[in-house]
Amino acid sequence: FEGWFNQALCLQCLIDFSPQDSYLEQAEMSFEKAAEIEGESSHLWAKWGYLDTTIGKIKRDLKKIERSLDKFAKASQLEP
Repeated sequence: FEGWFNQALCLQCLIDFSPQDSYLEQAEMSFEKAAEIEGESSHLWAKWGYLDTTIGKIKRDLKKIERSLDKFAKASQLEP
């Protein structure tokens, strides 16, 4: 879990400076892998929601932003 999660966080930092599609895709995949291993981490869901918000803003994708709200809700549900 930690490896995939930390990789996703590092990629998220890179996206803040250089929003390349490859970084976006790799970060998304890393969060997916981390969630498969430890799907009950509120921190994971909150950070993944932030990634979806970032992607949604960059690509002007309202559905991605809506998915981010689902992830934030999941994080809140796990640790209110």
